[in-house]
Amino acid sequence: MEIRAQRASGFLPAPRTEGEPARLRVLGRDHGLFEADGRTVELSTRHSEILLLLARHPRGLTGDALGALLHERDAAPVTVRAEMSRLRRLLGSGLLASRPYRLCRPLTTDLDEVRRLLADGGCREAVALYEGPVLPRSEAPGVAEAREELQAEVCEVLAAGADPQALLAWSERPEWREDPGSLRPPCAPLTRAHPGTRPSGDGSAGSDPDRATWSQPAGH
Repeated sequence: MEIRAQRASGFLPAPRTEGEPARLRVLGRDHGLFEADGRTVELSTRHSEILLLLARHPRGLTGDALGALLHERDAAPVTVRAEMSRLRRLLGSGLLASRPYRLCRPLTTDLDEVRRLLADGGCREAVALYEGPVLPRSEAPGVAEAREELQAEVCEVLAAGADPQALLAWSERPEWREDPGSLRPPCAPLTRAHPGTRPSGDGSAGSDPDRATWSQPAGH
């Protein structure tokens, strides 16, 4: 009885269950989608942030550390505990444990899937899966770091020029057209070459149509 009570409160992890890992979708979404055991739950922004941060720190986080990653000014421990209690009630006791706060079962994220595709050379698949920045409206420091790291990683791979079609698809994303300044080096900004031209080794025009090229913003 005591062990069951401790598991329900999160002090002891629930027994691990076999089967597919749970999945968290956070790309291009303000509210994450949690998928597990045949059900899908739309999360609040704060709960999305918490699950993403715990997925990024599989060994767990203390309340103070989690609070620092969630707020620019450290959150009071009672605030973190309250959010964790709400999240545990929403998703069940088998996912989250306390002391430190951690996940009790595997949780994959679409962020991780993009990174795996990039590592395996699947640039086009990675760009297709990248539906937008990580929790774009989140101001949590730990989430902002994850957002910037992923964009930088995509940019670095594409800047190597391994897949011109993936490069072109990335440059034509709506967010880049609306705000070219958000494409920071080495990704800033990408433009399509004029038909009938191509970049040569010295940056002069050539004769290969419809090639994606790099163009530095004015003043750089």
